[in-house]
Amino acid sequence: MKNSTINKIVKFWSSVLKYFDIDNPLGKNEKLKDDTQGYDVATYDTMKKVYSYIYNLDDEGNNLLYKLIISLLRNTGCRRNELLNLKFINIQFDPNMIVLDVTKNGKKRVTSFSNTLTKPLVEQAYKKHGHLSGYVLWNYIKGERCSVDTVDYCFDKIKRNTKVKKLSSHMIRKFFASDMYNKLDGDVLTVQKLLGHASPDQTKIYIKDSADFLLKQYRKVIK
Repeated sequence: MKNSTINKIVKFWSSVLKYFDIDNPLGKNEKLKDDTQGYDVATYDTMKKVYSYIYNLDDEGNNLLYKLIISLLRNTGCRRNELLNLKFINIQFDPNMIVLDVTKNGKKRVTSFSNTLTKPLVEQAYKKHGHLSGYVLWNYIKGERCSVDTVDYCFDKIKRNTKVKKLSSHMIRKFFASDMYNKLDGDVLTVQKLLGHASPDQTKIYIKDSADFLLKQYRKVIK
């Protein structure tokens, strides 16, 4: 069990004992060293390779599905399971808005997507299989709703053809977080809301400050 998990359990029971005015039999507990680990983040170079490969595919087989997976993950920063449960009724145009109603914490979350790439792909998908399923992601080869295995296959296919060593939905989610954070001048609260995190501290684990970003912020104060 991780130290961070143990700390949460101890904090919970300490609160319970305090509420009932019961002395803690263990006395004052020192917090264990936080061992929360961050996640690998896709780099700009990696994402350029992914875009170059995936968006130059034709629309045969499941290629439209693969384009949608990458485009929606990149545009929304959503989790894999949230993406798999996305339905056409959750999407509206003008303004482009997605309401994620199947989320990790059970709370609905609003996000958006680009006009230039994602919107045409969603419209194309609706024309192609909207009469078959309400879900945005559809396995055209098997004629069924997209599964976790299909998403994993998509990433394996991209890695094989781009020579990218590591790539996952979570790496793109963290790329989204870092990119938004940098382009929003360090607005961690907005990034927190977009990711659906309970606290800014959770969001900070995802964010990677680049040297360029730090220098840009510094030069706003000192030229």
